[in-house]
This record gives sequence, structure tokens and C-alpha cells, in this order.
Amino acid sequence: MTAMPKHKTFRDKKYVASFKMPGEHKCLLTGAPMPDGAHIRYGFYGARMKPPDYFIVPIAHELHTLQHNIGEVRFWREWWWRVPDNYAPETSFSDAALMGIIKDKARAYYNQWSER
Repeated sequence: MTAMPKHKTFRDKKYVASFKMPGEHKCLLTGAPMPDGAHIRYGFYGARMKPPDYFIVPIAHELHTLQHNIGEVRFWREWWWRVPDNYAPETSFSDAALMGIIKDKARAYYNQWSER
């Protein structure tokens, strides 16, 4: 029996490092400068598993701390309507549907950043 090849998670060191560069990003929710890079972890199970780097969004440090304190899904339920060009505020989305929207926004943000 052959071992399954280990799945490699997408990493972009330049993108991750760019969150420490002044003026490179603004908070997706408030427009504040020098945001943290917050991983969207929903759906990535396992101890110490980090999602791909294209699932990082810029959010203000205070909001990133709040995200960790109250939980990712609750945070995005309360804040997602502030994301630019989002869908109409709708609270009846399932957790999976809501987090799918947030992941789509994160991927689009990464793609826009990487094409500059």
C-alpha cells in the first residue's frame, strides 16, 4: 500500500509579509491603516492547521482580537455587512454559506493584491 502524498497548503511569503508594511493594506471593514492579517479558518479542521494564505483578510487589530475572542462565525455574522460590495444584509444564511461568502471575498482580495 502506497502512502498518500501530503497536501501542500498554498503559501505566499510576500503577501504575509506585506501586512507589516505601512500603507500596503487597510482594514477591509473600517479602512483603518496597518491592519492584521486574519486567516479565515472555517472549514479547516485539525490541530494547528492553517488555511491557505489566500484566505487572509486585512482587519484592524482590535477586530482581529474580537474575532478570536467571540469566534470566527459569530464575528463575521456581526461584521460581514461592512465588507465592500457584499450581498444584501441577510441573517438567514447558514454558517457554511456565510463563511463561503467571506472566503470568496478573501480570495478576491488576494487576487487583486497579487495582480498589482
